[in-house]
Amino acid sequence: MGAPHVLTPVAEAADTGQVYRPPVPEFQLRRLCVPRGERRTLPATPSVGTLLVCRGHGTAVDATQHR
Repeated sequence: MGAPHVLTPVAEAADTGQVYRPPVPEFQLRRLCVPRGERRTLPATPSVGTLLVCRGHGTAVDATQHR
């Protein structure tokens, strides 16, 4: 079977974290650390998204206009 394929993250911009893009268009993973009291605006994704907060709390606001 061999060793697993490990994805290398891509840094899009300093304030939007690192993105892991597997070879399928409908999925990506973004790792982002936001300091307390700060906000981030993330670029649109090619599919649905999930926000997982590992420490503290957060709020996600969908700013897109779905049609």
